[in-house]
Amino acid sequence: MIKALGIFLLGLFSVALSSCPNHCNSHGVCDKYGRCTCDAEYQGADCSERICPFGHAWSDVATATDVAHAEAECSNRGICNRKNGKCKCMAGFSGSSCERLDCKDQCNDRGICYSMKDFAGRTRNELSQQFTYTSRWDNDKIKGCQCDYPATGYDCSQSLCPVGDDPLTPSQVNEVQLIHCASTAGSFVLYYNGVPSKSIPFTANAAMVRAALEAIPQITEVKVTFSQSHGTICQIKPNVVSVEFTQQFGPLNPLVPVLDSAFDASGGLLEISADGRTTFADVTGQRFSSVKGSKESTVCANRGLCDLKDGVCGCYDTNGDVYGSSNGYGKAGPRGDCGFVVSSSEEKGVTTCPGLLQCSGHGVCEDSTFQCHCSAGWFGGDCSLMQCPQGQTWFGYPTADESAHLDYATCSNMGTCDTRTGRCECREGFYGEACQYMACGGPQGNPCNGHGRCMTMAELALWADKNGDATEYEYGSDPNNFATWDYDRVHGCYCDPGYSGYDCSLKDCPVGDDAGTYHDASEIQILQCVANTGNFTLSFRQQVTPYLQ
Repeated sequence: MIKALGIFLLGLFSVALSSCPNHCNSHGVCDKYGRCTCDAEYQGADCSERICPFGHAWSDVATATDVAHAEAECSNRGICNRKNGKCKCMAGFSGSSCERLDCKDQCNDRGICYSMKDFAGRTRNELSQQFTYTSRWDNDKIKGCQCDYPATGYDCSQSLCPVGDDPLTPSQVNEVQLIHCASTAGSFVLYYNGVPSKSIPFTANAAMVRAALEAIPQITEVKVTFSQSHGTICQIKPNVVSVEFTQQFGPLNPLVPVLDSAFDASGGLLEISADGRTTFADVTGQRFSSVKGSKESTVCANRGLCDLKDGVCGCYDTNGDVYGSSNGYGKAGPRGDCGFVVSSSEEKGVTTCPGLLQCSGHGVCEDSTFQCHCSAGWFGGDCSLMQCPQGQTWFGYPTADESAHLDYATCSNMGTCDTRTGRCECREGFYGEACQYMACGGPQGNPCNGHGRCMTMAELALWADKNGDATEYEYGSDPNNFATWDYDRVHGCYCDPGYSGYDCSLKDCPVGDDAGTYHDASEIQILQCVANTGNFTLSFRQQVTPYLQ
């Protein structure tokens, strides 16, 4: 009887030892020591807490020199809800793991929201070049807007005003680009400012070429002339095609051809001259030269102020000189560009620069053209607008394969410029005079909730450790390493002891040895000292003892 009772009590003791808290909430396996081994996506002593999705951290401490942005819960830009496993992201960030920087207001339905990778892969830059951006940590994380013409701004909330030729600068010429093509098959498109024309077959006539080019939103009108008027664009006997831009002024970016496979297979040739020097000869031997445009292409033709809200020029009417919409050639017309002198205060014409006070007191008036040359920090036809600071872009087209964020833009393409004050109005989550910094988590004016320090990626690297010991890791020390472009721009919190979270808003619980583990051993380190005099210190995880004798 006593033996049976002992076996029974031993059984109860074994059951007690192997009983896990809350039976692991049916989200784990209970081992013989009474510990839960949780299923994926669960954690905690009783597997009651959900794990949130991980993504490449927006900011973190480097794990080696120039190595950072490791996988982190909620990408270090959100707090995990342990009940449902969903991240609550910092304003402006989205995705299941807060891994994306959203397009502001989804580009206001006036553009396409692209990741950096897709922007590079699906579009071209203003010179119609194409580069890749697939290997950098931010290639799928930072998103931005490609605005539909004429929308503009980092969020496409503004509208471009018409540009035009200054009516008081005579003896200027339109741009003329030349096409020299020879092929027996296929077709091609011509890119202008990164936007493709309609497809042009090798048998196209002048009218077809004109229609294809005018399908590009940034091209209003072109005049297309064949040196052999009854020929085709790619006839074998050379036919030089002249494309005169009659409504796009100034020196322009060249047309860039992209050939289809049939054109390539035919062994055809297609050349463009847009430099004002290169000449092409046609079948008669006559040579033709391209012409660089010399007209101005300035906002409101330098004779009005642009209202970016609606993209309308407010033409100047100061000092008795009144300007209006032109045809691009100094006469009245529909361009909306203020390039027409409606009336002037003097019979002989305009004799003063714009502004109630010439050039608004912020520039010098050129007597020959009555153009204002603005002082530093000012712009506009009357020098009445204040420039905002520029910074390296957060979102923009790569400057080479796998190289981005190097170009400069007003407010770093992450804010709008208030031209009355010359100050950038940054989108939430960014700050700096040019919106050049990504902010730390926490309320505005109280980064890291007062429980940590807001640091750049370069500064965070200085706090890297291995098992508590300091390292010599650096981040961004090489200015030619494009992979660490963010070293002084992306900021993150380094929390005080006892706090955690991307914004240092969470209090850490004490840590200790698991009472349900067995056969553990405490670490023992042995020190042997042999000396006749002097003293020394001991350090452990960057803490140092007083001098020991």
